[in-house]
Amino acid sequence: MTTTESLRADVETVRAALEPVRASLLADAETEAATILREAQAVARGATDDAEREVDAVVDRARRRTERSARARADQDSARVRRDAHRQLLDAQESLRARFVDRVHDAVWGLRLDPRYPALLDALEARARHQLGEDVEIERDSDGGGVVATAEARRVDYGLDALAGMAVEAHSEEVSKLWR
Repeated sequence: MTTTESLRADVETVRAALEPVRASLLADAETEAATILREAQAVARGATDDAEREVDAVVDRARRRTERSARARADQDSARVRRDAHRQLLDAQESLRARFVDRVHDAVWGLRLDPRYPALLDALEARARHQLGEDVEIERDSDGGGVVATAEARRVDYGLDALAGMAVEAHSEEVSKLWR
């Protein structure tokens, strides 16, 4: 077997080992994304309704003043309301994104309880050895979980936080679509 074939076999082994994790994370991410979308839409509707009510009140007050000052004041208030509503929407989106990231991290850390976790560690260790060579120092399932490998100045981090970060990054486009 050539080195390239061996590398492909290792990659396929890691992919196969990670497939249940990826599928589980994707299912969790899809469920969370749907929840996030519903919550964001509700927040947006509420912010829009509040903004419309406040704009209506501003316009009513402005009608009682002169036409010129009423327009100036309504424009200022409307801009403020829009900024406030936009800020509320951004805050809600950030809060929901943070909850999504927390849930992904919790799910990845939950892998330690999965009976397939040792096989995952084996696959990650094999991948690290393949990347850095056989003369590598392996830190396996330490406080950070997963595998961290070092060889001289090179380092490969397959710790659980790093894997969670990779999962979040892999789904970042899907999550960002929720805000469009």
